[in-house]
Amino acid sequence: MREAEAAHAAGADYLLLGPVFPTATHPSPGRTPLGPGVVAGVVGLGLPVIAIGGVTPERLPELRAAGVYGVAAIRALWDAADPRATARSMVQELTQ
Repeated sequence: MREAEAAHAAGADYLLLGPVFPTATHPSPGRTPLGPGVVAGVVGLGLPVIAIGGVTPERLPELRAAGVYGVAAIRALWDAADPRATARSMVQELTQ
């Protein structure tokens, strides 16, 4: 949270925040994922927040409830049978 506050004070336009959930793409040994609660706290600073790390279509409702502006996903799209349809559905979920 201190890093987010410092970035906000320094004039950041948005924040990329993660890892929110466990991720196989960029594992962080010894580091606990932040979780949607921390995301919601950072969103409360007033900057747009992009969530990254373990983002899947199933986790989007939690992230939307936390107030994220957007998400970054790798494996959710890479492993999808139809990446285009998955990306489209993820955008729709976030913009409801």
